[in-house]
Amino acid sequence: MEGVTTLRNLSDARHILQEADKAASIVIIGGGILGLETAGALSNHSNKKVTLLESFKWLMPRQLNQTAAELLKSYIEGIGIDLKTGVFVQDLVGDERVAGVHLKSGETILADLVIITAGVRSNSYLARLTGLQANHGVIVND
Repeated sequence: MEGVTTLRNLSDARHILQEADKAASIVIIGGGILGLETAGALSNHSNKKVTLLESFKWLMPRQLNQTAAELLKSYIEGIGIDLKTGVFVQDLVGDERVAGVHLKSGETILADLVIITAGVRSNSYLARLTGLQANHGVIVND
């Protein structure tokens, strides 16, 4: 769908800046380092509405405890970024071009540009079914 992109290299960054100039509202999916930096850069680059979505209850849960994440949240909101945590994207709205992001809660956030910065999580279900020990992946020894 046009207006949906990822950020992996310099070419992507240039494309995002071109798209951001045309967009009225921008949604970034993923509240990790890449998502935070992208939201901050786009908020600073233009006077566009920037919304950052994170599925965990707070930002950067693997790096920050909830208290530290609340301080970061205050800063993010203070620079004009709309932050939504504990939300799950159900699907993208639009035909040929994105028009918004539909959340599992039923809320739809309008967006002319959607940037996906979400990482990946391992699915250890199959490993656990076979009896292997798993935590955030299969546990191995030396």
